[in-house]
Amino acid sequence: MERLNNKFILVNFFLFFSFTLSQSKLELIHADKQNIIRQSIVENIGRVNFRNDTIDIKSDFAVWYKAEEKVEFRGNVRIKTPKSTITAKRAYYFSAQNLAKFYNSVHLVSKDTDIKCDSLHHYYKLDISHLFGSVLIKNHAEQTTTKGDYIISRQNRSFDVIGNAFYQRPLDSLTIRSKKLFYDKEKEYSEANENVVITRGKITSYGKKSKFFEADSILRLYGEPYVVFSSNQVSGDSIISYFGEGGIRLMDVMGNAISTQVIDSLTQQINRVVGRRLLMNFESGELTEMKAIRNAVSIYYLRDQGKDNGTNSVSSDSLFIYFADNKPKNIIAKGGVEGTFYPPDYKGIIKNDY
Repeated sequence: MERLNNKFILVNFFLFFSFTLSQSKLELIHADKQNIIRQSIVENIGRVNFRNDTIDIKSDFAVWYKAEEKVEFRGNVRIKTPKSTITAKRAYYFSAQNLAKFYNSVHLVSKDTDIKCDSLHHYYKLDISHLFGSVLIKNHAEQTTTKGDYIISRQNRSFDVIGNAFYQRPLDSLTIRSKKLFYDKEKEYSEANENVVITRGKITSYGKKSKFFEADSILRLYGEPYVVFSSNQVSGDSIISYFGEGGIRLMDVMGNAISTQVIDSLTQQINRVVGRRLLMNFESGELTEMKAIRNAVSIYYLRDQGKDNGTNSVSSDSLFIYFADNKPKNIIAKGGVEGTFYPPDYKGIIKNDY
């Protein structure tokens, strides 16, 4: 058996793909045919099988370029380890660059994980992996799905998903979509950028940038953010959402805060609350209380069992609004209160101060 005395290491890829072809020998177990092109180039053709300890490598064709410290595998490449199997149409190992590359229909399968992509590059000395082209990662143990055009893994500690980033975790009804997504596993922290859409339970959040602190279940939104739930929409300069086991617990809307609720789109009846800041409390995912702080203004169209009971417009230093079944049941104004009640048959313009 011919032995190739080369360092061949590819380790710790996403914690589920690990094999080592180190200073121990890589053995050629079988090839139907072998051609020595030059002293430094050897072709192995037909049912090629290399092995190193518990690592088994098979392909239709393999070339060892001794001078370049490169091994090329082509045709039905399969690398099997005790923990995983990776298949591809082509694979290359570059010893000098500490680099292994896989191309064309790359598929990695382990006990808990299934990965598909067009190509994969792994710098094994740095333990950095690059996945290219329609990347799909399914973690069966955590029941998560990750997609992107390009993904970078660094020492299994942090990950970048670039281009059409998508992350889904059905266990807590979490879905993240954005152009770019960064995740730090140890810090349990993620950051999404550009065209951010995050859905968790009944809440959908939008913005140009988000920061999610997973351990504390805190989501921060920036860049013209707004949040949609039921028939409500909330917007401001920045929004912080606090989640619990029952879903959303608290929402803090800061700077130019506005809450709207569509009552009747045909007649343009829209409940509005405006303030420098809005604090919103939830129970079982339903809005129960809203506090508007500083320069607070509200307009509420009052209805009872579908009947129009008029419109209430109030401005004050602060407003406390209490809800039941997502409808305002009580409004308390404090400090510099001004208010107007418009009867159901009022046909004029309803005054507002915002």
